[in-house]
Amino acid sequence: MILPDIDSVHLLPVTEDLIFVQYSGPLTPFNAAEGLLVLPKTGRNRTAIALDVNIPPAAVAALNDALGPFSDYICTSGRPAHITGLYAWEQTGAAVHAPKPEFEGIIDLKKAFKGLGFNERMKFSQFRNAMDSLGYRPPQSVVPYRPGNIFRFDNLVVGTMPFKGSSSSHVGLMLVNERIFHIGTLGCDNERPVCGGMGPV
Repeated sequence: MILPDIDSVHLLPVTEDLIFVQYSGPLTPFNAAEGLLVLPKTGRNRTAIALDVNIPPAAVAALNDALGPFSDYICTSGRPAHITGLYAWEQTGAAVHAPKPEFEGIIDLKKAFKGLGFNERMKFSQFRNAMDSLGYRPPQSVVPYRPGNIFRFDNLVVGTMPFKGSSSSHVGLMLVNERIFHIGTLGCDNERPVCGGMGPV
């Protein structure tokens, strides 16, 4: 397969139909997360699925044009590095799935402000301004799931594993039949968060 050339996006094949996505454009530790694209495969999944690929909207649109459409997007956390571009995936037509209880903060910044503990360090106006500067816009809707849930997209099985050492909702993703595990965070080996309630950054 010849992968598209998209500005500031590195596409690395893990298998012929599973692509690791890494964003290399302007970013901070809070506005991008690397993830995986599971492309359609006969007998497995009929539509493309995005796993934890939080990148800017222009990059999402380019990926959708080249490799989509994407029917579903699985978000692994309500932390800023995982949510700033979710609205762009929703705009492609993908259903956005996000873990409980942090899914509420994806749509309502006041809930993220309190739920992620930012209220202990700053005013809400500062948090909102920071999220605005990262390009955050809330998606219209999010489909909540319980950490530990198992997703089935046709015959593609994606398990979720809670990482309590990162945040209350953070999960890793296991592509069961492919035997591929996407961690998507530091602190997955801790029993509880160690840096102000949010685990390592």
